[in-house]
Amino acid sequence: MNIEEKILDRAALSVLCDQKRARGEQIVFTNGCFDVLHAGHVELLHAARARGDFLVVGLNSDASVRRLKGTSRPVNEQAARALVLAAMQDVGAVCVFEEDTPVVLIEVVCPHVHVKGGDYRPDDLPEAATVRALGGEVVIVPLRAGLSTTRTLEKLRATTADADTATNSGADADEQPTTASAEGASTQDTSTSGAATSGAATEKSSAATPCQANDARCVLVIPARFGATRFPGKPLQLLGGRPVIEHVVRAALRSQAGQPVLVATDDTRIAKAIVENFAPHQAQAMMTRSDWSTGTERIAEAIETRFADLLQSGERLVIVNVQGDEPFIEPRHIDLLIAAMRDDPALPMATLATPLRDPAQHGDPNVVKAVLDKNGGALYFSRLPIPFMRDGAAEGQPPRLRHLGIYAYSAAWLLQMARLPPSPLEEIEKLEQLRALENGARIKVVVVENIVNIAIDTPHDLQQAEAHLRRTAL
Repeated sequence: MNIEEKILDRAALSVLCDQKRARGEQIVFTNGCFDVLHAGHVELLHAARARGDFLVVGLNSDASVRRLKGTSRPVNEQAARALVLAAMQDVGAVCVFEEDTPVVLIEVVCPHVHVKGGDYRPDDLPEAATVRALGGEVVIVPLRAGLSTTRTLEKLRATTADADTATNSGADADEQPTTASAEGASTQDTSTSGAATSGAATEKSSAATPCQANDARCVLVIPARFGATRFPGKPLQLLGGRPVIEHVVRAALRSQAGQPVLVATDDTRIAKAIVENFAPHQAQAMMTRSDWSTGTERIAEAIETRFADLLQSGERLVIVNVQGDEPFIEPRHIDLLIAAMRDDPALPMATLATPLRDPAQHGDPNVVKAVLDKNGGALYFSRLPIPFMRDGAAEGQPPRLRHLGIYAYSAAWLLQMARLPPSPLEEIEKLEQLRALENGARIKVVVVENIVNIAIDTPHDLQQAEAHLRRTAL
Protein backbone atom coordinates (compact mmCIF):
# COMPACT_ATOMS: atom_id res chain seq x y z
CA MET A 1 0.00 0.00 0.00
CA ASN A 2 1.46 3.40 -1.00
CA ILE A 3 1.18 6.47 1.19
CA GLU A 4 -1.90 8.00 -0.47
CA GLU A 5 -3.81 4.72 -0.16
CA LYS A 6 -3.53 4.95 3.64
CA ILE A 7 -5.69 8.12 3.64
CA LEU A 8 -9.28 6.87 3.69
CA ASP A 9 -12.78 8.27 3.96
CA ARG A 10 -15.14 6.82 6.56
CA ALA A 11 -16.83 4.34 4.23
CA ALA A 12 -13.55 2.84 3.04
CA LEU A 13 -12.19 2.83 6.59
CA SER A 14 -15.26 0.99 7.86
CA VAL A 15 -14.79 -1.77 5.26
CA LEU A 16 -11.09 -2.09 6.04
CA CYS A 17 -11.68 -2.30 9.80
CA ASP A 18 -14.35 -4.97 9.29
CA GLN A 19 -11.81 -7.00 7.31
CA LYS A 20 -9.18 -6.58 10.02
CA ARG A 21 -11.57 -7.71 12.76
CA ALA A 22 -12.66 -10.71 10.65
CA ARG A 23 -9.00 -11.79 10.56
CA GLY A 24 -8.74 -11.43 14.32
CA GLU A 25 -6.50 -8.36 14.23
CA GLN A 26 -6.43 -5.93 17.15
CA ILE A 27 -7.39 -2.40 16.02
CA VAL A 28 -5.94 0.60 17.87
CA PHE A 29 -7.23 4.17 17.46
CA THR A 30 -5.80 7.54 18.36
CA ASN A 31 -6.64 11.04 17.24
CA GLY A 32 -5.46 14.63 17.27
CA CYS A 33 -4.68 17.76 15.30
CA PHE A 34 -1.04 16.87 14.55
CA ASP A 35 -0.44 20.25 12.92
CA VAL A 36 3.07 20.63 14.37
CA LEU A 37 4.51 17.14 14.32
CA HIS A 38 7.39 16.47 16.70
CA ALA A 39 9.17 13.62 18.49
CA GLY A 40 6.42 13.41 21.13
CA HIS A 41 3.93 12.50 18.43
CA VAL A 42 6.25 9.83 17.07
CA GLU A 43 6.57 8.28 20.53
CA LEU A 44 2.79 8.38 21.01
CA LEU A 45 2.07 6.71 17.67
CA HIS A 46 4.72 4.06 18.28
CA ALA A 47 3.30 3.31 21.74
CA ALA A 48 -0.22 3.14 20.27
CA ARG A 49 0.83 0.74 17.50
CA ALA A 50 2.45 -1.52 20.10
CA ARG A 51 -1.00 -2.02 21.66
CA GLY A 52 -2.35 -3.92 18.68
CA ASP A 53 -1.97 -4.99 15.06
CA PHE A 54 -3.34 -2.02 13.13
CA LEU A 55 -3.28 1.68 14.04
CA VAL A 56 -5.93 4.11 12.79
CA VAL A 57 -5.27 7.84 13.25
CA GLY A 58 -8.22 10.22 13.34
CA LEU A 59 -7.14 13.67 12.14
CA ASN A 60 -9.04 16.85 13.01
CA SER A 61 -9.99 18.77 9.86
CA ASP A 62 -8.77 22.31 9.27
CA ALA A 63 -12.18 23.70 10.27
CA SER A 64 -12.20 21.62 13.45
CA VAL A 65 -8.70 22.79 14.41
CA ARG A 66 -9.72 26.41 13.93
CA ARG A 67 -12.73 25.94 16.19
CA LEU A 68 -10.64 24.26 18.85
CA LYS A 69 -7.46 26.30 18.71
CA GLY A 70 -8.30 29.65 17.10
CA THR A 71 -7.93 31.08 13.63
CA SER A 72 -4.12 31.05 13.70
CA ARG A 73 -4.21 27.25 13.49
CA PRO A 74 -3.63 24.78 11.95
CA VAL A 75 -0.02 25.48 11.14
CA ASN A 76 -0.22 22.96 8.28
CA GLU A 77 -3.36 22.15 6.30
CA GLN A 78 -5.09 18.80 6.63
CA ALA A 79 -3.86 17.33 3.32
CA ALA A 80 -0.24 17.88 4.34
CA ARG A 81 -0.84 16.62 7.87
CA ALA A 82 -2.56 13.48 6.59
CA LEU A 83 0.26 12.79 4.13
CA VAL A 84 2.97 13.04 6.79
CA LEU A 85 1.05 10.76 9.16
CA ALA A 86 0.43 8.22 6.40
CA ALA A 87 4.17 8.13 5.68
CA MET A 88 4.88 6.86 9.20
CA GLN A 89 5.55 3.15 9.48
CA ASP A 90 3.41 2.69 12.60
CA VAL A 91 0.29 4.21 11.02
CA GLY A 92 -2.03 1.88 9.14
CA ALA A 93 -4.71 4.35 8.10
CA VAL A 94 -5.57 8.04 8.42
CA CYS A 95 -9.09 9.47 8.35
CA VAL A 96 -9.99 13.17 8.58
CA PHE A 97 -13.03 14.03 10.72
CA GLU A 98 -14.95 17.32 10.87
CA GLU A 99 -16.33 17.05 14.41
CA ASP A 100 -14.54 18.49 17.43
CA THR A 101 -14.44 15.11 19.16
CA PRO A 102 -13.75 11.70 17.56
CA VAL A 103 -16.91 9.99 18.85
CA VAL A 104 -18.54 9.48 15.42
CA LEU A 105 -15.31 8.18 13.88
CA ILE A 106 -14.80 5.81 16.81
CA GLU A 107 -18.24 4.35 16.10
CA VAL A 108 -17.00 3.61 12.55
CA VAL A 109 -13.66 2.10 13.63
CA CYS A 110 -14.88 0.18 16.72
CA PRO A 111 -11.34 0.00 18.13
CA HIS A 112 -10.21 -2.61 20.60
CA VAL A 113 -7.97 0.06 22.19
CA HIS A 114 -8.21 3.86 22.17
CA VAL A 115 -4.89 5.52 23.03
CA LYS A 116 -4.52 9.12 24.21
CA GLY A 117 -1.34 10.98 25.02
CA GLY A 118 -1.31 13.28 28.05
CA ASP A 119 -2.13 13.39 31.74
CA TYR A 120 -5.85 12.77 31.35
CA ARG A 121 -7.90 10.42 33.39
CA PRO A 122 -9.70 8.00 31.04
CA ASP A 123 -13.11 9.16 32.28
CA ASP A 124 -12.23 12.77 31.39
CA LEU A 125 -12.36 11.98 27.68
CA PRO A 126 -15.74 12.66 26.04
CA GLU A 127 -15.28 9.61 23.82
CA ALA A 128 -14.48 7.19 26.67
CA ALA A 129 -18.08 6.03 27.13
CA THR A 130 -18.40 5.29 23.39
CA VAL A 131 -15.18 3.26 23.33
CA ARG A 132 -16.32 1.15 26.28
CA ALA A 133 -19.83 0.70 24.92
CA LEU A 134 -18.22 -0.80 21.81
CA GLY A 135 -16.19 -3.20 23.95
CA GLY A 136 -12.89 -1.31 23.79
CA GLU A 137 -10.56 0.05 26.45
CA VAL A 138 -9.03 3.49 26.92
CA VAL A 139 -5.27 3.69 27.50
CA ILE A 140 -3.44 6.88 28.51
CA VAL A 141 0.18 7.24 27.42
CA PRO A 142 2.01 9.91 29.49
CA LEU A 143 3.77 12.60 27.49
CA ARG A 144 7.51 12.84 28.02
CA ALA A 145 8.63 16.16 29.51
CA GLY A 146 9.72 18.65 26.87
CA LEU A 147 8.08 16.80 23.99
CA SER A 148 4.90 18.76 23.38
CA THR A 149 3.41 21.03 20.75
CA THR A 150 3.65 23.94 23.18
CA ARG A 151 7.37 23.37 23.69
CA THR A 152 7.94 23.03 19.94
CA LEU A 153 6.15 26.32 19.25
CA GLU A 154 8.13 28.03 22.02
CA LYS A 155 11.36 26.97 20.33
CA LEU A 156 10.11 28.26 16.99
CA ARG A 157 9.19 31.59 18.53
CA ALA A 158 12.59 31.85 20.23
CA THR A 159 14.32 31.17 16.92
CA THR A 160 12.22 33.82 15.20
CA ALA A 161 12.93 36.32 17.96
CA ASP A 162 16.69 35.68 17.74
CA ALA A 163 16.60 36.18 13.97
CA ASP A 164 14.63 39.40 14.34
CA THR A 165 17.07 40.67 16.97
CA ALA A 166 20.02 39.95 14.74
CA THR A 167 18.34 41.77 11.86
CA ASN A 168 17.40 44.75 13.99
CA SER A 169 20.91 45.14 15.38
CA GLY A 170 22.04 46.19 11.91
CA ALA A 171 19.24 48.68 11.34
CA ASP A 172 20.06 52.34 10.61
CA ALA A 173 19.85 54.68 13.59
CA ASP A 174 16.91 56.56 12.05
CA GLU A 175 14.86 53.40 11.50
CA GLN A 176 12.39 52.04 14.04
CA PRO A 177 13.61 48.54 15.06
CA THR A 178 11.22 45.66 14.63
CA THR A 179 10.69 43.29 17.55
CA ALA A 180 9.44 39.73 17.44
CA SER A 181 6.01 39.51 15.87
CA ALA A 182 3.13 39.60 18.35
CA GLU A 183 1.33 37.07 16.25
CA GLY A 184 4.36 34.80 16.27
CA ALA A 185 4.38 34.94 20.06
CA SER A 186 0.75 34.09 20.43
CA THR A 187 0.02 30.50 19.65
CA GLN A 188 0.32 27.55 21.98
CA ASP A 189 -1.15 24.07 21.94
CA THR A 190 -1.94 21.64 24.68
CA SER A 191 -1.85 18.12 23.26
CA THR A 192 -2.52 15.95 20.27
CA SER A 193 -6.11 15.34 21.34
CA GLY A 194 -9.00 16.41 19.15
CA ALA A 195 -11.03 16.82 22.31
CA ALA A 196 -8.28 18.77 24.05
CA THR A 197 -8.09 22.35 22.87
CA SER A 198 -5.44 25.01 22.90
CA GLY A 199 -5.13 27.89 25.25
CA ALA A 200 -2.77 30.52 26.56
CA ALA A 201 -2.42 32.46 23.34
CA THR A 202 -2.12 36.23 23.30
CA GLU A 203 -3.72 37.16 20.02
CA LYS A 204 -7.43 37.92 19.82
CA SER A 205 -8.34 34.79 17.89
CA SER A 206 -6.63 32.45 20.33
CA ALA A 207 -7.79 30.93 23.57
CA ALA A 208 -6.53 33.43 26.10
CA THR A 209 -5.04 36.89 26.32
CA PRO A 210 -2.88 38.55 28.97
CA CYS A 211 -5.77 40.81 30.12
CA GLN A 212 -3.24 43.28 31.55
CA ALA A 213 -2.65 40.77 34.30
CA ASN A 214 1.10 40.77 34.88
CA ASP A 215 1.67 37.93 32.43
CA ALA A 216 -1.15 35.83 33.91
CA ARG A 217 -3.37 34.45 31.17
CA CYS A 218 -7.07 35.11 31.68
CA VAL A 219 -9.85 32.82 30.47
CA LEU A 220 -13.56 33.25 31.11
CA VAL A 221 -15.55 30.02 31.37
CA ILE A 222 -19.35 29.76 31.60
CA PRO A 223 -20.66 26.43 32.94
CA ALA A 224 -24.03 25.68 31.39
CA ARG A 225 -26.09 22.53 31.76
CA PHE A 226 -29.46 21.81 30.22
CA GLY A 227 -30.97 19.70 32.97
CA ALA A 228 -31.50 22.25 35.79
CA THR A 229 -33.97 20.87 38.35
CA ARG A 230 -36.05 24.03 38.81
CA PHE A 231 -35.96 25.22 35.19
CA PRO A 232 -34.79 22.63 32.65
CA GLY A 233 -33.29 24.13 29.52
CA LYS A 234 -32.91 27.61 31.02
CA PRO A 235 -29.71 28.50 29.07
CA LEU A 236 -31.73 28.25 25.85
CA GLN A 237 -34.84 30.06 27.05
CA LEU A 238 -35.42 33.19 24.98
CA LEU A 239 -34.88 36.54 26.65
CA GLY A 240 -35.52 39.52 24.41
CA GLY A 241 -35.52 37.14 21.46
CA ARG A 242 -32.11 35.64 22.27
CA PRO A 243 -31.11 32.60 24.34
CA VAL A 244 -30.14 33.43 27.93
CA ILE A 245 -26.69 31.95 27.38
CA GLU A 246 -26.13 34.34 24.46
CA HIS A 247 -26.74 37.34 26.75
CA VAL A 248 -24.18 35.98 29.22
CA VAL A 249 -21.55 35.42 26.52
CA ARG A 250 -22.08 38.87 25.03
CA ALA A 251 -21.58 40.48 28.43
CA ALA A 252 -18.42 38.41 28.96
CA LEU A 253 -17.05 39.54 25.60
CA ARG A 254 -17.21 43.16 26.77
CA SER A 255 -14.88 42.39 29.68
CA GLN A 256 -11.08 42.28 29.69
CA ALA A 257 -11.06 38.49 29.84
CA GLY A 258 -9.43 36.68 26.95
CA GLN A 259 -11.24 35.50 23.87
CA PRO A 260 -12.72 33.16 22.98
CA VAL A 261 -15.07 32.84 25.92
CA LEU A 262 -15.51 29.16 26.73
CA VAL A 263 -18.90 27.58 27.44
CA ALA A 264 -18.49 24.29 29.32
CA THR A 265 -21.59 22.22 28.70
CA ASP A 266 -22.83 18.65 28.63
CA ASP A 267 -25.55 19.28 26.05
CA THR A 268 -25.17 19.53 22.28
CA ARG A 269 -28.12 21.92 22.04
CA ILE A 270 -26.27 24.50 24.11
CA ALA A 271 -23.10 23.89 22.11
CA LYS A 272 -25.06 24.40 18.88
CA ALA A 273 -26.39 27.74 20.14
CA ILE A 274 -22.83 28.93 20.72
CA VAL A 275 -21.65 27.80 17.30
CA GLU A 276 -24.62 29.45 15.57
CA ASN A 277 -24.40 32.79 17.38
CA PHE A 278 -20.67 33.44 17.72
CA ALA A 279 -17.56 33.33 15.59
CA PRO A 280 -14.93 30.83 16.84
CA HIS A 281 -12.63 33.63 17.99
CA GLN A 282 -15.46 35.04 20.15
CA ALA A 283 -16.86 31.99 21.92
CA GLN A 284 -16.48 28.22 21.78
CA ALA A 285 -18.36 25.36 23.42
CA MET A 286 -16.50 22.59 25.20
CA MET A 287 -18.32 19.33 25.82
CA THR A 288 -17.97 17.97 29.35
CA ARG A 289 -19.24 15.03 31.33
CA SER A 290 -22.91 15.04 32.31
CA ASP A 291 -22.46 13.67 35.84
CA TRP A 292 -20.72 16.63 37.48
CA SER A 293 -22.51 17.93 40.55
CA THR A 294 -21.04 21.46 40.48
CA GLY A 295 -20.03 24.07 37.93
CA THR A 296 -16.54 24.10 39.45
CA GLU A 297 -16.05 20.46 38.49
CA ARG A 298 -17.34 21.14 34.98
CA ILE A 299 -14.96 24.10 34.55
CA ALA A 300 -12.06 22.07 35.95
CA GLU A 301 -12.62 19.38 33.32
CA ALA A 302 -12.70 21.97 30.54
CA ILE A 303 -9.56 23.74 31.75
CA GLU A 304 -7.66 20.52 32.35
CA THR A 305 -8.48 19.41 28.82
CA ARG A 306 -7.83 22.66 27.00
CA PHE A 307 -4.75 23.90 28.83
CA ALA A 308 -2.93 20.69 29.75
CA ASP A 309 0.55 21.78 28.67
CA LEU A 310 0.20 25.30 30.08
CA LEU A 311 -0.82 23.90 33.46
CA GLN A 312 2.10 21.49 33.39
CA SER A 313 4.49 24.38 32.65
CA GLY A 314 3.56 26.11 35.91
CA GLU A 315 2.60 29.37 34.16
CA ARG A 316 -0.11 31.29 36.05
CA LEU A 317 -3.53 30.99 34.46
CA VAL A 318 -6.52 32.95 35.80
CA ILE A 319 -9.99 31.48 35.31
CA VAL A 320 -13.10 33.63 35.61
CA ASN A 321 -16.31 31.71 36.29
CA VAL A 322 -19.54 33.44 35.25
CA GLN A 323 -22.76 31.47 35.72
CA GLY A 324 -24.77 30.72 32.60
CA ASP A 325 -27.97 32.07 34.16
CA GLU A 326 -26.63 35.63 34.76
CA PRO A 327 -27.66 37.60 31.66
CA PHE A 328 -27.17 40.97 33.37
CA ILE A 329 -23.63 40.46 34.68
CA GLU A 330 -21.68 43.72 34.41
CA PRO A 331 -18.45 43.49 32.38
CA ARG A 332 -16.80 46.04 34.68
CA HIS A 333 -17.43 43.71 37.63
CA ILE A 334 -15.64 40.94 35.78
CA ASP A 335 -12.76 43.34 35.22
CA LEU A 336 -12.59 44.07 38.96
CA LEU A 337 -12.13 40.36 39.67
CA ILE A 338 -9.38 40.17 37.07
CA ALA A 339 -7.72 43.18 38.67
CA ALA A 340 -7.85 41.52 42.11
CA MET A 341 -6.07 38.45 40.74
CA ARG A 342 -3.59 40.68 38.90
CA ASP A 343 -2.72 42.73 41.96
CA ASP A 344 -1.90 39.68 44.10
CA PRO A 345 -0.10 36.95 42.10
CA ALA A 346 -0.37 34.60 45.10
CA LEU A 347 -4.15 35.01 45.44
CA PRO A 348 -5.93 31.70 44.80
CA MET A 349 -9.49 32.97 44.52
CA ALA A 350 -11.68 36.09 44.37
CA THR A 351 -15.41 36.78 44.27
CA LEU A 352 -17.95 39.61 44.45
CA ALA A 353 -20.40 40.93 47.03
CA THR A 354 -22.80 43.87 47.16
CA PRO A 355 -24.41 45.79 50.04
CA LEU A 356 -27.65 44.14 51.19
CA ARG A 357 -30.05 47.02 51.75
CA ASP A 358 -33.39 45.23 51.46
CA PRO A 359 -34.42 44.13 54.99
CA ALA A 360 -36.73 41.52 53.51
CA GLN A 361 -33.72 39.62 52.15
CA HIS A 362 -31.78 39.46 55.43
CA GLY A 363 -33.54 36.29 56.52
CA ASP A 364 -33.89 34.78 53.04
CA PRO A 365 -31.77 31.59 52.90
CA ASN A 366 -31.50 31.96 49.12
CA VAL A 367 -29.60 35.20 49.66
CA VAL A 368 -26.07 34.26 50.75
CA LYS A 369 -24.37 36.69 53.12
CA ALA A 370 -20.63 37.34 53.38
CA VAL A 371 -18.51 38.59 56.29
CA LEU A 372 -15.08 40.04 55.52
CA ASP A 373 -11.91 40.83 57.41
CA LYS A 374 -10.46 44.34 57.41
CA ASN A 375 -8.46 43.57 54.26
CA GLY A 376 -11.44 42.40 52.23
CA GLY A 377 -10.80 38.71 52.73
CA ALA A 378 -13.73 36.36 53.28
CA LEU A 379 -14.22 35.20 56.87
CA TYR A 380 -17.42 33.26 56.24
CA PHE A 381 -20.42 32.84 53.96
CA SER A 382 -23.84 31.83 55.28
CA ARG A 383 -27.50 31.62 54.38
CA LEU A 384 -28.26 33.08 57.81
CA PRO A 385 -28.16 36.85 58.47
CA ILE A 386 -24.54 37.40 59.45
CA PRO A 387 -23.08 39.15 61.26
CA PHE A 388 -25.76 38.80 63.92
CA MET A 389 -26.53 42.24 65.35
CA ARG A 390 -27.32 41.52 69.00
CA ASP A 391 -28.24 45.10 69.82
CA GLY A 392 -29.82 45.87 66.47
CA ALA A 393 -28.33 47.85 63.62
CA ALA A 394 -26.46 50.89 64.89
CA GLU A 395 -26.69 54.19 63.07
CA GLY A 396 -23.96 54.52 60.50
CA GLN A 397 -23.11 50.81 60.64
CA PRO A 398 -22.36 49.41 57.16
CA PRO A 399 -25.01 47.09 55.73
CA ARG A 400 -24.63 43.36 55.47
CA LEU A 401 -23.10 42.04 52.27
CA ARG A 402 -24.80 39.78 49.78
CA HIS A 403 -22.52 37.33 47.99
CA LEU A 404 -22.63 37.26 44.17
CA GLY A 405 -21.84 33.94 42.52
CA ILE A 406 -19.06 34.98 40.17
CA TYR A 407 -15.50 33.84 40.88
CA ALA A 408 -11.95 34.17 39.65
CA TYR A 409 -9.40 31.47 40.47
CA SER A 410 -5.84 30.61 39.79
CA ALA A 411 -6.17 27.51 37.63
CA ALA A 412 -3.92 25.56 40.00
CA TRP A 413 -6.24 26.21 42.92
CA LEU A 414 -9.37 25.56 40.85
CA LEU A 415 -8.15 22.09 39.92
CA GLN A 416 -7.12 21.37 43.51
CA MET A 417 -10.46 22.55 44.86
CA ALA A 418 -12.42 20.46 42.37
CA ARG A 419 -10.60 17.33 43.58
CA LEU A 420 -11.21 18.01 47.28
CA PRO A 421 -14.15 16.23 48.93
CA PRO A 422 -17.06 18.38 50.13
CA SER A 423 -16.19 19.93 53.48
CA PRO A 424 -18.34 19.75 56.65
CA LEU A 425 -19.48 23.38 56.55
CA GLU A 426 -20.08 23.14 52.82
CA GLU A 427 -22.38 20.19 53.43
CA ILE A 428 -24.26 22.06 56.17
CA GLU A 429 -24.76 25.36 54.32
CA LYS A 430 -24.71 23.89 50.78
CA LEU A 431 -22.20 26.57 49.76
CA GLU A 432 -19.25 25.33 47.73
CA GLN A 433 -17.03 28.32 48.52
CA LEU A 434 -16.84 27.13 52.12
CA ARG A 435 -14.75 24.21 50.86
CA ALA A 436 -12.07 26.73 49.94
CA LEU A 437 -12.17 28.48 53.33
CA GLU A 438 -12.12 25.21 55.27
CA ASN A 439 -9.05 24.13 53.33
CA GLY A 440 -7.20 27.35 54.12
CA ALA A 441 -7.58 29.18 50.79
CA ARG A 442 -7.84 32.96 50.85
CA ILE A 443 -10.85 34.45 49.04
CA LYS A 444 -10.65 38.13 48.18
CA VAL A 445 -14.10 39.73 48.11
CA VAL A 446 -14.59 42.76 45.87
CA VAL A 447 -17.60 44.87 46.89
CA VAL A 448 -19.57 46.34 43.97
CA GLU A 449 -22.65 48.51 43.58
CA ASN A 450 -25.47 48.89 41.08
CA ILE A 451 -26.07 45.26 40.23
CA VAL A 452 -29.11 43.89 38.40
CA ASN A 453 -30.26 41.24 40.82
CA ILE A 454 -31.91 38.86 38.36
CA ALA A 455 -30.57 35.36 37.72
CA ILE A 456 -32.66 32.97 35.64
CA ASP A 457 -33.45 30.12 38.04
CA THR A 458 -37.22 29.84 37.47
CA PRO A 459 -39.81 30.81 34.84
CA HIS A 460 -40.77 33.70 37.14
CA ASP A 461 -37.18 34.97 37.00
CA LEU A 462 -37.40 34.93 33.21
CA GLN A 463 -40.53 37.06 33.36
CA GLN A 464 -38.74 39.53 35.64
CA ALA A 465 -35.80 39.62 33.22
CA GLU A 466 -38.11 40.38 30.31
CA ALA A 467 -39.70 43.18 32.31
CA HIS A 468 -36.25 44.59 33.11
CA LEU A 469 -35.29 44.56 29.44
CA ARG A 470 -38.47 46.43 28.55
CA ARG A 471 -37.83 49.06 31.23
CA THR A 472 -34.24 49.63 30.21
CA ALA A 473 -35.24 49.87 26.55
CA LEU A 474 -37.60 52.78 27.26
